[in-house]
Parts: sequence; C-alpha cells; structure tokens
Amino acid sequence: MKKKFQRTCIGCKKTSDKSNLIRIVKTPDRNIKIDVDKKLPGRGAYICPNPNCIELAFKNRLLDKVFKDEVLKPNKRDFFESIKEKFWERNILIQNKQK
Repeated sequence: MKKKFQRTCIGCKKTSDKSNLIRIVKTPDRNIKIDVDKKLPGRGAYICPNPNCIELAFKNRLLDKVFKDEVLKPNKRDFFESIKEKFWERNILIQNKQK
C-alpha cells in the first residue's frame, strides 16, 4: 500500500492528504505561484481549496509568516478564481457551504 503524505493547511490548520491541498510557492521575485503539479522548486505552503482558508491566509498575513518574508499577494478574488480554474478538473474544490 502506498503511503499518503500529510500536510497542514496554513488557513485552518487541519491536516489532510497532500493530494487534497493546494501547494503555493514563493518565487525569487517574492510573488506567489500555484504549484499544480507540486514539483516547483522552493519553499512551499499548503492551503485547502476553500474560500475561508484563502481568506484567512490573506487577512492574517499567513503567507508572509510561512515564507518568512513579505510576499507580493495577488488580488484575493483573482487568486481564488485561478485556484478554481486549475483545480476544478481535479475535482477537489470544496463548496463554500457557509453562505
């Protein structure tokens, strides 16, 4: 049986299989990039594909804390739309049930 790797979401702090989370990487120019294949070099952070977790990451400056540097953050709406676009096909997008 193949071992499933666990990672912790920076937003909600829940542990989940690596395959259920989105990896975000800090680029050398301090931007963040969504790592769809989870293979880009550099320091990475994991986040649930949930609007609430993304909101927490932006609101509480968690990306700066995780990357130990100030990162240039994209617009929250654009960032979430990019996540939906890239991960919809992988069928891991969590519906925002709290609305």
